[in-house]
Amino acid sequence: MGDDFSNRMLFAGDEPPGLFRERIIAFTDRFMRERGYLERAAPYFDETFEGRALTFGPAGRWLFMGDTAGSTECSDREAWRALTEALSTQAPLADVLMSDSCCVHIQLWRDGAQEDVIGTGELPFGGMTESARRELCGHPERWRDLLLEEVDFSDFEQRWDMELYCFDLIRTAIEMFGWPAGLAATGYSLDFDGIFSKYEPEEFDLTEEDFTELHWDDSNLRNATSPVE
Repeated sequence: MGDDFSNRMLFAGDEPPGLFRERIIAFTDRFMRERGYLERAAPYFDETFEGRALTFGPAGRWLFMGDTAGSTECSDREAWRALTEALSTQAPLADVLMSDSCCVHIQLWRDGAQEDVIGTGELPFGGMTESARRELCGHPERWRDLLLEEVDFSDFEQRWDMELYCFDLIRTAIEMFGWPAGLAATGYSLDFDGIFSKYEPEEFDLTEEDFTELHWDDSNLRNATSPVE
């Protein structure tokens, strides 16, 4: 038994963090509408466990984004990937995918494509095959421009290691890239043993006002793809 969560970390770079946050939220809102989602007022998702909800954390060097498409309760990897691809045209981003506290993948996306991935084993339970060692080893040079200014690249090369325990790999990302520490280890939900538990701002010394949530009804999309009986 362990934690399952997924999140996105979007890199603001030299853009003012507040403006970056506003731009990403506006882009996401437009993307969802164009995909056919119908906007609903919060707490639409919380009441029904239907539809989809997104949350954006405080402005900073990295913008945290949670998405119910990455939760155990409402997992939809195709929908998750589509939004990741779109967002990566707006800024470099990292997808963090944790499975059962035993395996994590951190994917780097740019310009609509996955550029790199480091993982502590094959999802969902961390099996380490020869193919996994080849495919999940990570390439530190591809992450170089995302490092904090004070981080020495040779130190990063040594520490960016697929052999680390999954939470130690996330801790390395926090220290090397400047990710928001608490939010890096959660998503829209933190699902322990498959049980949905929504993020709580107070756990990160934040308030609900620090987050922006978007709620969507996707029933028309699900009905359109359901087989006709």
